[in-house]
Amino acid sequence: MSTPSPSPSPTLAERLNWLFEHIVNPHTGKPYSDLAVAKGSGVSASTIGRLRDGTTTNPTLETVYALADFFDQPRMILLDDPAGTKVFREMEQLRDLTVDKRVRAIALRADRVAEGDPATLDAIEALLTVLEQNKDKISRSPHDE
Repeated sequence: MSTPSPSPSPTLAERLNWLFEHIVNPHTGKPYSDLAVAKGSGVSASTIGRLRDGTTTNPTLETVYALADFFDQPRMILLDDPAGTKVFREMEQLRDLTVDKRVRAIALRADRVAEGDPATLDAIEALLTVLEQNKDKISRSPHDE
């Protein structure tokens, strides 16, 4: 009996398009345009277009990092290596598991801030515990207004 081979690593274009499809502008609730990402990341709209359609497949790390930073994602998500593929697959799973986009954004932000550091993860967990314990004291979030 043969073991199924793992799914192939997604291309840079697939990863980048996934970010465009699943990360929305928090101010508008709509997906970002190439132009909006260009303005926010410093990467030209034409470069973004070539990356998204697969014409350009080997950008500089500076470009990859600027795009990941714009979407507030771990920089590794756009890298074509085993670690980058692992992060991308985890992001896909997290997307599937969390319906609330703000919950997902908070989880991703916590992961990025912690960068795997146990002390930072402990601090984040402690903050969440304090919030849980004081939930009844928190009347409304500023986002509800």
